[in-house]
Amino acid sequence: MDPKHIKLLNQNQFRLVRDMAPDDVVDYLKGSIFLQHHADEIMKRPSSKEKNRELLILLKQRGEFAFDKFVEALKESEQTSLVELLQPQQSHAEGNLGGQGQSGAQGRPGVHNSGAELRDDSAVHSRISHQGNIYIDSNQ
Repeated sequence: MDPKHIKLLNQNQFRLVRDMAPDDVVDYLKGSIFLQHHADEIMKRPSSKEKNRELLILLKQRGEFAFDKFVEALKESEQTSLVELLQPQQSHAEGNLGGQGQSGAQGRPGVHNSGAELRDDSAVHSRISHQGNIYIDSNQ
């Protein structure tokens, strides 16, 4: 796992241990990031907090794609407040989009959250900087 991801997990460990619902996350990661014996090791813990601690310990040892898969697992299990902890820039940029960007977050064709160009039905062109600023040019 990338050291910056380990640092991010360590910085947010308290909230992750306290708030994460581990069962769905483990189910999502089983077969891709965790082997069956990893899942068993996590799930045999008596409390959610202990499961979460073990999950984070094992996750940090699981390779370069582990962090992204973990974030996917949190998204799929609708633990959005934890996703926002781990992806603050992306969540900040999406939060600044207002009404126009909401459709982009839902994946409507022609609207992208990539930071390059956004186009909606009114043909207003927008782009989002890496800092989350929105620029709109309606003359295109």
